[in-house]
This record gives sequence, C-alpha cells and structure tokens, in this order.
Amino acid sequence: MAERLFVGTRSGLAVLERRDGGFREIRRAFPQTSIAAVAADAERGLVFAGTPAGVSRSVDAGETWTRLPPLDGREARYIHIDRDTHRVYVGTHPDVALHVSADGGEQWQAIELRSRVPEAVHSKWLFHPFPRYGAHVKSIASSCGRIYLNVEEGWCYRSDDAGASWTPLLQHGLNVDAHVLAVHPRNRQIVYSTDAFGACRSLDGGESWTRIHPAEPGPRRYGGGIAVNPARPSIVLFSLGLARVFALGLQGAHSALLRSADAGETWQRVDPGLPEPCDARIETLVFDGARAPTAYALTDLGDVLEGCDDAAVWERVASVPGGHASHYALGVM
Repeated sequence: MAERLFVGTRSGLAVLERRDGGFREIRRAFPQTSIAAVAADAERGLVFAGTPAGVSRSVDAGETWTRLPPLDGREARYIHIDRDTHRVYVGTHPDVALHVSADGGEQWQAIELRSRVPEAVHSKWLFHPFPRYGAHVKSIASSCGRIYLNVEEGWCYRSDDAGASWTPLLQHGLNVDAHVLAVHPRNRQIVYSTDAFGACRSLDGGESWTRIHPAEPGPRRYGGGIAVNPARPSIVLFSLGLARVFALGLQGAHSALLRSADAGETWQRVDPGLPEPCDARIETLVFDGARAPTAYALTDLGDVLEGCDDAAVWERVASVPGGHASHYALGVM
C-alpha cells in the first residue's frame, strides 16, 4: 500500500501521509497554484507536478521542490512515468507536444506531434467551445518501448520509434473524443482507452478496437479513468458516468466503477465501499508499485478512494479540499 499521496488541486498540491487508518494532509506545496497533472516514481523517490508554468520535481517525497526547465511556455497537462524505463513523459497545452526525459527530469527532448501527423488527420481535430481550451495531449501510456497518446479532441496515436513518427489509430471503434489510456505491462499490443461512449480494448496495438459492453444498466456511458494492475494485468478498472455531467464538470455524475478479472473479456460493477450514488466524476485511477498493488481513485469532489483485494473492495481514505483543476492529478508513493 502507498504511504504517501500527492493530490493536485486548484489551490496547490496536497501531500498526504498514511496515519490512523487513512491519510492526512501534512503539507501543501505551491499554494494558490493550479496543479494540472501529478505523477510519482516510487522506486526512485521522485514526484512531478504540472502547473500552467511547467513542471516541478521533488526528490524527497514532496518535502522540497525544484522548478525544471520550462516547456517553451506550455502548460504541463498530463504526466506519465514508464514503470520499466522510468522515462518521464509530459503532454502539453495549448499545443500538442510531448516532452520526454530519460534522466529523471534533468534533460528534456521536445517532440512536436502535429507536424508528424498527416494533415488530413489533424485537420479534423475538434475542440469544444465550453470549457474553452485548445489542442492538447489528453493522456499518455507506454509499454515495452511503445508510446500511446490521446489528443483532445482527435483520436489516439502510437509511436514505435520513441516519438520520431506516429501512427493514427482512428479506425474501427475508438471515438474521436478519446480519454485515458492504459497498456498491458508485458504485452504492448493490448491497450485500453476510455472515450465519450465508454471504453474500448485493442488486441493489435490499436489497429482495431472493440467496444466494451459491461453489465451496467442505465444511462451511464461517458468513460473516465482506466488502469491496469502492473503485477496482475488481468485486473483492469475503468469508470464511467452521465455524459453531460462529465463534460460540464458538475456534480451528479452518478459514476460507476467497473472491474475485469480476465483482461477485459468480462466486466462487473464494483460496489463494496463505494458511495451510492457516487456524485462525483472518477477520472483518475492508478495502481501503486507494490508487489501486490493497491488501486487508488480521485474524485472531482476531492475524495481519495483505496481499492484492496485486487481492487474489488474500496473505502474512502481521505478528503482533500481545494477543488480539482484536472482529472489526472494523483500520484502514489
């Protein structure tokens, strides 16, 4: 189980420590700053926090922070750390670019995506008038030397050469409004993504996608977070809720959490320990790096949920005030 959590809010980064059967906030970094993305590398003791001004790093579990080289004035919108190589990937806004560090954040390589995608494809990228934002990297995943990336709003992309070239994965099932990615840790051909109509799975590296049809009645259909257990990849989680509420960021999402124990063949709703109804969106799902990984979820109302017994049983372990500027702002260590 994780001993520290790092929760991004609109008013700073809350550092939580496990105490008395739950987690308590022990400090708040970057007060009055909107934290858009968070990721932690527990094995190396590193935490990265994304803000509108770039990326900061802590090498001492959130005690102190150092501002890393700016990302050409771009906002750090999503941060992903490869569990095997420890490479750090940062997706930016308002442009679609990927910044990669192979040395824990000391040096960065910038990869501009738009010029590497055919004009016929990126000319079809769409963006909602509300809330107002431009093109950006929505989410990132990696496995066995392959990188997957979702664009908001413009499908999924795959690179097999460290970002030098990208293959658009926009056919056969995945919606243009693709959300969060997750990849099998030992088979890079198996990839999952949520989207505006739920979730999809691919068994061929994203060349084709099959829509997931969970045994979940009712109007919930808007896909949120998704995560694969790194030690037992047959365990997969994803969340979904009411589409209009998810899109506009209001309460009343009536989120549901779905779990598969057979690598996405079948799905069942998880009930033990979760609020009913779950009023908030759940777009952050992450497993820690323990030998028997524990799952964590962050809701838009600031509740942190912990999933034990292979993520079949959940409980609320913290409530963090401050509002959440992003849906992908939870690091575990």
